[in-house]
Amino acid sequence: AGTHALVGTLPVALLTALFVRTWAREASIGALTFGAWLGVLSHLFFDLYSGATIRMLWPLVDQAWTVPIVAMADPIAIGVMVVGALALWVWPRVPRQAAALVLVLLVLVASVKVTTRAMAQRAHA
Repeated sequence: AGTHALVGTLPVALLTALFVRTWAREASIGALTFGAWLGVLSHLFFDLYSGATIRMLWPLVDQAWTVPIVAMADPIAIGVMVVGALALWVWPRVPRQAAALVLVLLVLVASVKVTTRAMAQRAHA
C-alpha cells in the first residue's frame, strides 16, 4: 500500500530525482523532485482512473478506493497517451499545451465511457 498511497509519493519522487540527477547534474534536486512527484501522482491517479484499488490515505485511513473509468491497458486511453507523446515530439517547445491536450482528451474519454456505461446499465436493468 505504501508506494501507492499519498505518503509514499514523496519518497519515490525523491529517489527518482536522485537517480535522474546522476545524468542531469546541472538540474536542481528541487526541480527534479517536483517533476518526479508530479509523475508519481499522475501514475497514482491514472491507476485509480483505470480501475486499480488504492489505499490513498494509508496509513492514516485504511479505506481502499477505485474509480474504474477505463480498463487497464485500455486502447483508447493508450492512444491518448501516444497522441500526447507525439505532440511533445512534434512541438517540444509547448509542453503545457501537450499536457492540456492529453488532459482534455482523457476527460473526453472518461465522459464517453461513463455515459455509455450508464446507458448500458439502464438498458439492461
